[in-house]
Amino acid sequence: MVAVVAVVTVRRGKVSGFASRWHELKPKGGPSGNPAVVLSKIEEYAASIEELREESAKLQKVRRIPATRSRGAQP
Repeated sequence: MVAVVAVVTVRRGKVSGFASRWHELKPKGGPSGNPAVVLSKIEEYAASIEELREESAKLQKVRRIPATRSRGAQP
């Protein structure tokens, strides 16, 4: 039971970190100014979003732990 609690705690931490990164990176307006700087910033955003997608895919693959039946329960 302790291992299950530890796994859940770790997963919640990862989801919370994912949410924090998304809120930090989500678009709040487009960059403006020097085109080279704008392109560089867009490339940074694209790389960060790709990292978020990869992390999201990993989190979606996490198996859910099935509920255990109580003792004496019939199948």
